[in-house]
Amino acid sequence: MLPLDLAQPGDITVINGLGDRTRALIGDLIGIRAKSMRVGGFIIDGAVRDADGLAKCGMPVFARVVTPAGPRQRGPGRLQQPVVLPGDIVVADADADGVVVVQRAEAERVVDDAEQIKTTEAEKPIAYAAGMRR
Repeated sequence: MLPLDLAQPGDITVINGLGDRTRALIGDLIGIRAKSMRVGGFIIDGAVRDADGLAKCGMPVFARVVTPAGPRQRGPGRLQQPVVLPGDIVVADADADGVVVVQRAEAERVVDDAEQIKTTEAEKPIAYAAGMRR
């Protein structure tokens, strides 16, 4: 059984590739198949290949890295081992800067922290332009 065999229309498939950058976990052929199944997208802690093909088929994919090395056809792995739990909030940046998973119980604190960081970061270019060193 493959992860796509479990996917339903609209599902976001989260793949825990343990950050491995050496072999792609999906490529454009899986993207095309997923698109035909109306899968909502992929979040992958690992590598993908055929990034242009994935983009052309309109499959949203957030991955750690792109590699030309194809996926292993057989290998270690387990299905239905949750890395994102029901109720968790998953946010993927449209500019592909990253993906974050937040437990619902931590959401308010995380939003408050993120707003503070955003304010601080917005002030830095002005301060640096005025001569601030750090």
